[in-house]
Amino acid sequence: MDETMNSILQKLVLGIAFIFMILAAQFESFLEPLAMMMGMLPLAMDMGPGAEARAPMAHAILGGLITSTLLTLVVIPCLYSLLKGFLEKRKGKVYLPVVE
Repeated sequence: MDETMNSILQKLVLGIAFIFMILAAQFESFLEPLAMMMGMLPLAMDMGPGAEARAPMAHAILGGLITSTLLTLVVIPCLYSLLKGFLEKRKGKVYLPVVE
């Protein structure tokens, strides 16, 4: 039981470290969308005249930026890691995540 728990904890720590490495490597890719999102916030929350025409476009842009940023920084690297680990497991190799 103790070996199983240690193995699970080791894999959890390794996975968290891998995600942090990805985020550190992609930090520049995070700054540009973040700046664009901050620039869109006043337009999305505008209450003045003509806001009913501009706010939906700002909401669409914010949604697209958030979605694309999460896909780029989290989902795609995790899918890559899972696929690479699965393929190497089929070949009998040991897989340790490494940022290339």
